[in-house]
Amino acid sequence: MLYFDNAATTKTDRRVADLMNQILKEDYANASSRHVLGRKSRERIESARQALREHFIMPQATVVFTSSATEANNLALFSIQKNYLKGNKPLNVVTTKIEHPSVYEAIRQIFVTSGAQIRYIRTDIRGNIDMEHYRSVIDENTVLISLNHVNNELGTKNDIVVLSKAAKEINDKIVFHSDIVQGAGKFVYNIDEMDVDMITLSAHKFHGPKGVGALMAKSHVRLSPFYYGGEQEEELRPGTENIAAIEGMRMALALSMEEVGQEEKIWAINKHLRSEMKNKISDIYFHTPDQTCNASPYILNAAIAGCKAEVLSRMMDEKGIAVSTSSACSSKKKISRVLTETGIKREDAQNSIRISLSRYTTKEQCDELVCVLAQSVERLRKITKYSR
Repeated sequence: MLYFDNAATTKTDRRVADLMNQILKEDYANASSRHVLGRKSRERIESARQALREHFIMPQATVVFTSSATEANNLALFSIQKNYLKGNKPLNVVTTKIEHPSVYEAIRQIFVTSGAQIRYIRTDIRGNIDMEHYRSVIDENTVLISLNHVNNELGTKNDIVVLSKAAKEINDKIVFHSDIVQGAGKFVYNIDEMDVDMITLSAHKFHGPKGVGALMAKSHVRLSPFYYGGEQEEELRPGTENIAAIEGMRMALALSMEEVGQEEKIWAINKHLRSEMKNKISDIYFHTPDQTCNASPYILNAAIAGCKAEVLSRMMDEKGIAVSTSSACSSKKKISRVLTETGIKREDAQNSIRISLSRYTTKEQCDELVCVLAQSVERLRKITKYSR
């Protein structure tokens, strides 16, 4: 099977799996135990924690290992609600309507019930932020801004360096959070030199294991647990740590350095794929920007007229090609919130597929994808009697 759903999850690197298997068999002691084996497990966790600080250049960061980026996002947002929503001022938080569900839904649940106003930034049809409107919704009562680095459906890339700086120029007390799930292990980050206060990531998006993520917060950010019962993770995330998964994430990040900062290779494949799809399939529209400055080369979202994406993806699946119609976290919904909130027509949103690449994707695989996709489109259009 050819796999083009890497934005949903990536294949675990064999070297990562081998390390995790070794730990599960040999270094299985509870990291809270005080004997030699327990101390060895603790050393592994603390070494991994330091490795994350060094990778993202956050030397003084609090690093909380979680079960996923979803949990990390919820922990980050809950901490703001608990520690920063105080006083009688009409406080507000700023975000977009095209964030990942673990941010979008969490903000709606956590802050609406707390009485804070949610201010949504306008975006264009490709997910680019309207900078003038962005500045206009920030004021002295803004406590949080949460914006992803790379949109998980569109592939649109926010310039979080510019966005965080602009926000802090208006109100330097704002906590700026970025979900970097689709960027971690792919792009270079120097958070120490940025006005970004918190980041969240997930190992399985960069060839690490599922079931482990992290919240990283600069030392001035006040964090609070949203459940209790243990002293692990500085009493911020109780429960016995998954040492094998944590070490798997550390190693996956280390291995990603083989490719991080070298997007030219992936861009070449992305542009080849886009060109071949355009040449072989009529009436196709790409939602993902094609400029390297505001898009990720790893994600390509396209609407194919006359072809319901749900049906087309099943046809591709039958031919041994894995693509998706939206975020895996929203796969049960009939239409993508992210696409419709940008202003994309419902019909185009229903006809949109997401093709996502990894550092192991080749041009030859893309050629095979396009061949099967073109055949499937032709077949489906005959069934639906599509005509221009």
